[in-house]
Amino acid sequence: MSSVKVVILDIGGVVCPSPFPVFERYEKKSGMPKGSINSLLAHDEDWEELECGHIGAPTFVKRVLERKQLNMGNIFEELGRGAPDAGLCVLLNALRSAGVRLCAVTNNFFLDSSRSASAFPESI
Repeated sequence: MSSVKVVILDIGGVVCPSPFPVFERYEKKSGMPKGSINSLLAHDEDWEELECGHIGAPTFVKRVLERKQLNMGNIFEELGRGAPDAGLCVLLNALRSAGVRLCAVTNNFFLDSSRSASAFPESI
């Protein structure tokens, strides 16, 4: 019998894909230098509010367009489609079946202004 009783894991970049490759694809498609979005959002108040769930993606996109002149278009729709890692989900289900408690630590943002459409995947 395992002595592991609880597993704590992050969602973004562990269970679900990191947003950074999505940013890189957007930069490439838009002809922006690689890392531009990360540089613009580093220590950004709006990004922090989004990650904490205080504002939804539409508000964030509007603010970034107004304040940074960056049109992020439908980037958050792609982020919202990020499926959990199938192999890791199998492992998580096996851990649950073995009685191991799972805990997720994550930054969660909302895909809509009413803050009802969470980007957190319900399938896990």
